[in-house]
Amino acid sequence: MSEECKTDDVFFIDDVPFELQKKQAEELQNTEQHYNEYGFRIKETFNANILPKDSECTNLNMPVYLLNAKTTKYFEKGILDSLHTGFYYKGALTTDIERNSNTDVFYTNKNIENHIRGYFKDGKTSFNITTRYYTQREDLNFFQFLIGNLYVAHQFTPHHRIIIGNSRTHTGEEGSRADWMVPFVSYSQISRNLGNVRKFGARIIGEYDLFEYDIGGYSSDTYFRSFFPGAEFTGWVNIKPLGKTQGQYGDLKLGAGISSGHDDFTYNVAGAYARYQYKKFKADFEFANADGYNGRLGLSKNHARGMYTSVYYRITPKIELLARYDTFQPNLGVSNQSIKEYVMGMNYYLKGQGLRFMVNYIFRQNAFDKDSHRIIIGTQIML
Repeated sequence: MSEECKTDDVFFIDDVPFELQKKQAEELQNTEQHYNEYGFRIKETFNANILPKDSECTNLNMPVYLLNAKTTKYFEKGILDSLHTGFYYKGALTTDIERNSNTDVFYTNKNIENHIRGYFKDGKTSFNITTRYYTQREDLNFFQFLIGNLYVAHQFTPHHRIIIGNSRTHTGEEGSRADWMVPFVSYSQISRNLGNVRKFGARIIGEYDLFEYDIGGYSSDTYFRSFFPGAEFTGWVNIKPLGKTQGQYGDLKLGAGISSGHDDFTYNVAGAYARYQYKKFKADFEFANADGYNGRLGLSKNHARGMYTSVYYRITPKIELLARYDTFQPNLGVSNQSIKEYVMGMNYYLKGQGLRFMVNYIFRQNAFDKDSHRIIIGTQIML
């Protein structure tokens, strides 16, 4: 399978590049290491290019911090091997055209984050701190939204790692992914309603050629609003039938999972996922059914259901075409009516995920409001 379409064979917890860090550590072991008077490793920093080479930006499942060579510090003494600091920004210029109404043009800061990642000298333990500086939630103050990731991870066997702290739960496949990994400007409706939320707890992630799993127990609190209002269990399993074929027949992933918890009331979200990728082509499908949920947009007792299906094609390593059909029924207890989104788009990866430009056209067929056409021009940068 070509490098430009390399598959996501492991679960990535937001922006922690375990495999990339391991590769860098192995390369550094084969080089002579030099430190300055303060104990910082300096050889790689001074010899590194300011921006990564294009060949290092083709795997879209890995983060690309454009200034990583300058913002990474290595330590000769102490338990910490390296400290990485980074900045992430995603913004969108939107033209919204409602049927028989006015046209609105507005710019939205969709995400502003600081990332701090540290790796210890044991080669197995790391920590991740993410701070966020912009929220569209009126029910949250600045400090409640400020802390995103806040966890320690430990690779206790070659196939298993444990994460303790505040991290994004695996409620749905797309909903468990970091914003920079989502190929569209926005998450699907099931992801942005039912998932895409961080909670405090402990989880174990297992990774094998033919299957992978993510099982965790959490507090049902979100955004540090209360102390342990209840418990939540989230489990997800993916099967990879072609995992031993080295991509000869493509890559197939079939998954399912459940998130169940209690916070004033009991909620349950169940989902299923399928994805097939072959060379430059990829297609995926996800379904979710919620009898109450506790996602990014808050608690809800609604019985909701939705699904999406997407297709992607990489014309070149830098240009990707994509399309999605997305439907969501927000309250089946009241109505079977739905909100449907038909999306077409293009991504231009100037420097992989480190510098990406996006164009999305969305036709929104809304049974509860006016239909609308939306054109979004998005920018993503990781420094």
